Amino acid sequence: SDVKELRATIKEIFQALDELQEGRGVIESQISTFKTILSPSNLDSSSREIADVQARLTVAEDRLNSLAKLHNGRHPVIEK
Repeated sequence: SDVKELRATIKEIFQALDELQEGRGVIESQISTFKTILSPSNLDSSSREIADVQARLTVAEDRLNSLAKLHNGRHPVIEK
């Protein structure tokens, strides 16, 4: 009957609306996460961390190069 078809159609519309609202909730949550990650204070903190790690890496590379030069350099003559 027409009433049953109408009810079925309304039910489908409500289900589709529920799915859209769930999807919107997920998108809003993702946007919130990105806003937090990309906030100026968070980016500033991340930039400082990266700069610190880069500085430490430079020092470690310099020390490693010094050790490599000592090891691969000319060995002193040892007299018996």
